[in-house]
Amino acid sequence: MTDQRGAAEGEQVKLRSYQQEMLDESMKRNVIVAMDTGSGKTHVAIARIQAELERSQPGKVHYRPHLAGLLYKQSI
Repeated sequence: MTDQRGAAEGEQVKLRSYQQEMLDESMKRNVIVAMDTGSGKTHVAIARIQAELERSQPGKVHYRPHLAGLLYKQSI
């Protein structure tokens, strides 16, 4: 399965500089990422989930988007 940028499952998402900045800040503390529509918030979320899976014990990462549409977007 691939995402919108063509990243294969298990492959790291390539972030733009402003997305990387959001990811880096979220790794330091709990943040809410507020960016314009189409700016790649989902890519930041995917990268954060990947980072948590890599640094944690085997287990689960919970991702709770605020809209059902985002759940659908994550499932395709």
